[in-house]
Amino acid sequence: MENTVRTITLHSQEVKKDKQTFIASSAEINGKWFKIKFTKECADAPKTRGLYELTIDFDECSIEAGKIYTNSKGKSGVANDTIWVRHIVGLRKYTEDELKAANRMAMGNIFGENK
Repeated sequence: MENTVRTITLHSQEVKKDKQTFIASSAEINGKWFKIKFTKECADAPKTRGLYELTIDFDECSIEAGKIYTNSKGKSGVANDTIWVRHIVGLRKYTEDELKAANRMAMGNIFGENK
């Protein structure tokens, strides 16, 4: 039996469009960015901005290919693919201490202090 459960780092931010405010999420998986969206049945979706550890089961997800678009300068491209999540296995928001430690590590890497 194949293990179909994976944990990813989810980036959630608050987006304001017209008069609405909502949480938009994305994740980098194997070097590629994906939009992460949750169906209406998924009650555990993140409600606040932040960095999360999201555990999902492949059987409870589907993927939607990114659509072709043209930006305001006339240049066309393809939007990131979207992963739709119907059920969350686990969701944990990173603490402030964990975020500070990760930031220190990233800054250390930039300045060559972590080997």
